[in-house]
Parts: sequence; C-alpha cells; structure tokens
Amino acid sequence: MSARRHSNNGAAIAYLRHCITSIESARDAVNQKLPNVTSCEDSLLGEARLSRPSSVISTVIEINPGNDDYTVTVNSVTEKTFYHNGRTVVTGD
Repeated sequence: MSARRHSNNGAAIAYLRHCITSIESARDAVNQKLPNVTSCEDSLLGEARLSRPSSVISTVIEINPGNDDYTVTVNSVTEKTFYHNGRTVVTGD
C-alpha cells in the first residue's frame, strides 16, 4: 500500500511539473505574458496539452497577471496536495 501511495504521489508531482512547464512555455510564446488558462487539460497550451493521470483528482490553476505570478494546485487520490507558487513545488497535507 505504501508503494502504491508513493507511486500515485510521484505521478501527481510529475503532472504538476508538466503543467508548470506548459505554462512557462506558453508564457515564452506570448511575449512573457502569462497565458489565460484555467486547466492543463482544456487550455490553449497547444502541443503541451496534457491528459490527467488517474491518481490526480483535481487541478486548479490560478493566474494573477497583475503580479505576473500563478499557482498550480494538484490533489492526489492519496489525499495529498501539491502546489507550485511560481517559484517552488510545495507539498501540503
């Protein structure tokens, strides 16, 4: 059971990082402005469009163009929350 939890959490973190990479790539493509997206699945991220792994329950992207920052939150089936605050990936409970 512990190995399964670890695997699910690893998949959630990998998905979170892929979302971050997609957002940063889209930012570069539009002259350093954050893209207007709310999800990695149905966004306008072009080829970077992602399919959510089964271990991820939900993904929330909050973009604050005024401060030029964003937060991506991923909830795992293991009831763990992982988020990126524009600088680092943080694990919450």
